[in-house]
Amino acid sequence: MQDKAKASNLQLQVLQKQKEYWKQLQTGIFDPPKTQIGFEYGSVNSFNTDTRFSVGQSFSLPVVYQRQRDLYQSNESLQQSAYSLKYADLKKK
Repeated sequence: MQDKAKASNLQLQVLQKQKEYWKQLQTGIFDPPKTQIGFEYGSVNSFNTDTRFSVGQSFSLPVVYQRQRDLYQSNESLQQSAYSLKYADLKKK
């Protein structure tokens, strides 16, 4: 009886999906922006032809990625607690 109530309760299903969502976010924390490539050609401040080629890549400090992971883990545990609370309430009823 409890298994059927657990499987058909939409709130429990939503809480479970939210927990899975936060867990999935933890796998893609390190996602640097795309590499930027630039090229310039022309006469700048002289009669000579200037050329310049540049490549740039930016990263955040490691503490930023750690804090994101901590946030996602705490939200996952919060969803797990909400799920457990709702399931206990359902069992009580």
